[in-house]
Amino acid sequence: MLIYNVFLIVNVLIGLVVLYSPFVKEKYRDNLYLFISFIMLTLLGGLRSINVGTDTKAYLDIFYLIKYTNNFKELFKLNYEIGFILLNKIIAIWGGNGQTFLFVTSAIISFGFIYFIKKNSINPLLSVFLLITLYYYYASFNGIRQYIAIVILLNSFTFFKNKNFLAFISFILLASLFHLTAIFFLPLYILGITYWEYKRVILLLIILFLIYINLESLVLLLIKILPQYKSYLGSSYLQGYTGKMYLVVNLTIFFFILVVYVAKRGYKDPFTNMLIIIDILICTLTIFATKVHFANRISWYLTQFHIILIPHFLNLIDENKIRKIALILIIIMGICYHSYSLSVNLHKVSPYVFYWDYRLNV
Repeated sequence: MLIYNVFLIVNVLIGLVVLYSPFVKEKYRDNLYLFISFIMLTLLGGLRSINVGTDTKAYLDIFYLIKYTNNFKELFKLNYEIGFILLNKIIAIWGGNGQTFLFVTSAIISFGFIYFIKKNSINPLLSVFLLITLYYYYASFNGIRQYIAIVILLNSFTFFKNKNFLAFISFILLASLFHLTAIFFLPLYILGITYWEYKRVILLLIILFLIYINLESLVLLLIKILPQYKSYLGSSYLQGYTGKMYLVVNLTIFFFILVVYVAKRGYKDPFTNMLIIIDILICTLTIFATKVHFANRISWYLTQFHIILIPHFLNLIDENKIRKIALILIIIMGICYHSYSLSVNLHKVSPYVFYWDYRLNV
């Protein structure tokens, strides 16, 4: 637990020094801080041992299975997405081992997050702070495949904003090569090109409510469409998710965003409208997860948007004093959730052990 707190403090201090230093030219500050953050995140994820992260050992077992499967026909019979299989095989062909796999995937995920922040955040320091304290990066220690898909989809947001459908769907297809659930991102394009007057918002809420009351049946239908996930039947994935703090944090963020949106008439700005719709979906999926745990995994594709949503809506507050108070409250929320999640060992990331202190059984 100590290393995560030290990591957070060091990152924030570096950010303050770099972003506000008179010795660094202003045009280089953001890029320098984000580059340092990328290195820090990659090292944190890449140097971890086999016992850091719920599914780390399982992923390393998969890596060695793919590494020692030399028959390509047999390789593609494995119950994993083709992109993930090829990534593992390329690492293996180049002489990599399990630790190389962790380092490469951590670098991919870290770069995806940092590039998304660079392109979309109005406040990089706050975005990286939220990436860490809201536990989004640590969650990648558990769901490596899905987080590769997540960062690919996050970076499709540029095409989403610009209504470039072909590029957007290309990124979805690329992400689905690592985790098929990425296809759930596709309807966002329709949401992005829709003009959201209040009647349409009400209609959306009605549709979401109807989905909620029929959620179990829809999930069973989905598993029939995607039979590779049939192992979820009878598992905790189809039961209610009990992560109450996750629900509280997401609802608190939604309340903050909604208050700012209404007070500052955010509905007059199409981009802000787009962001509020995304947060409505985040809130909805979080509530869905209280009924079906599988919805929690789907929500991961959208909750990561909080790292740009929160800075955007914070910046809409004109009054300097109120904005500072809101920032302090956001920081307190982040620190509290970070501390709580580490204390309950969410995703089993504690204790952090470097790989050289835990010999891999290869």
